[in-house]
Formats: sequence, structure tokens, C-alpha cells
Amino acid sequence: MKLMTTLVLTAVALICLLTWQLSLRSGVYFDERCFANTTYVDASDNALLFKGNITFEFNKNKTGVFNLSGNIDYQGRQYRLSRYITFTYHNVSGNQYRMNTTTKDIMAHDNVPEDIALLTTKIFGMEGEYVISLDKKDNNYITIANTLSPLMNCVIQ
Repeated sequence: MKLMTTLVLTAVALICLLTWQLSLRSGVYFDERCFANTTYVDASDNALLFKGNITFEFNKNKTGVFNLSGNIDYQGRQYRLSRYITFTYHNVSGNQYRMNTTTKDIMAHDNVPEDIALLTTKIFGMEGEYVISLDKKDNNYITIANTLSPLMNCVIQ
């Protein structure tokens, strides 16, 4: 009888501990929409300049979308970039997340040639898998960073 009581209490304690840990983990995923102005200047001889906006939508189900739109100046020519990218994100530890792009849609007014689009794809993480830092500050903004430095403060809307 004593053994049975101990086993039941242990099982209940383990279930409570598991439920508690799962509830803590659910807090690492966002249900937020945020907006940022962004400027990127390449320091190479063939400098690429991007000025535009980015809107992120993060969902608690570990999915999201971002819309990147703006103007590119490259080798004396101007282009209009407008991309809609869906992604999944998974918390690795702390504020580190593994992002994986799932689709990339090119909007009708986007006129960036494919060779230049490859440069922007690399810069803005519009393809593949990568790790970023997402650090939510109260309900004001989310700091988005790579391993080297902060990239932007995305203001929560």
C-alpha cells in the first residue's frame, strides 16, 4: 500500500513538473506584429544600398511571415524590392531562435534582377536556415540580432 501511494505521488509530481515546464516553454514564442525601417550599405567597391521597411508577424504556433520592401541602389541603377517570406522558428535556448524560410513570394512591383536578388537574399535571410536572436522588450519592441550585432529594433504594433 505504501509503495502504491509513493508511485502515485511520484507520477503526479512528474506530471505537474512536465506541465509546468511546458508552460514555461510556451512563453518563448510570440504572437506579435512589429515594424522597422532599415538601411543597409555594403562597404565593397560595388556597394549595394537598401532603404526600406520590414514587417514581421510572429505566431505562437512557431510560424511567421515577414514583408521586406524598399529601394535598392546598385551600380548606379535603382530597383524596387518587395518580397513576402514565410518562415518557421524554433527556440534553441534563451533568446536564440533557428529560423527556416518556407516560401518566398515576389510581389508584382518588384523589379530586382535575379543576380542582385541573390545579394539581398543573403543579406536579409530570405532563404534557408539561420540562427537569430529575438529579444522582446516589454510590449514595446523586439530587438532582432545576428551573432555579430543587433540588426534592428522592430516596434510592436
